[in-house]
Amino acid sequence: MINAFNAWLEVPSDSLQVIADVIGMLHTASLLVDDVEDSSLLRRGFPVAHNIFGVPQTINSANYMYFRALEKAQTLKSPDATRIIVYELLQLHRGQGMDLYWRDSLVCPTEREYLDMVGKKTGGLFRLAVKLMQAESPKTVPQGCVPLADKLGLLFQIRDDYQNLNSEEYSDSKAFGMTQPICNSITSSD
Repeated sequence: MINAFNAWLEVPSDSLQVIADVIGMLHTASLLVDDVEDSSLLRRGFPVAHNIFGVPQTINSANYMYFRALEKAQTLKSPDATRIIVYELLQLHRGQGMDLYWRDSLVCPTEREYLDMVGKKTGGLFRLAVKLMQAESPKTVPQGCVPLADKLGLLFQIRDDYQNLNSEEYSDSKAFGMTQPICNSITSSD
């Protein structure tokens, strides 16, 4: 995705590599935490980190990666990079909090609430990458990049939800979670 947006934004290669590294670290950290919060057994067919190294070490490693990503982002030229990262990480954690609340309280969100959560949670890293790229771009930034990143985040999550509902491996290795198809089925009047 980063390379596709870079066709428009033409971010210098050194900045582009930093952005890719930052997004990779944040993504890995968020998956480590997500697996703990969901009591997952497998991630991509392999045992999850917290079942190998324990919950405390996994949480510590994930937190370490968040701060390493923030540290690496400080090498970007834009003075807005840290502010952008902090804002999007707060959004990501708000979205995760919504997801956890609905799961743990057995509340089914409306479709609008679900899409808002996905926009914060899954869409956050898509949006973060694009915003950092825009901040580092020497070009006049096209207005549609962030909305497009938001749509790609929604598409990615809904596709992932659908695939997970059709995967026996997923249902055997993950705790129940609200997905767009499930929310739509529960709240549909048909």
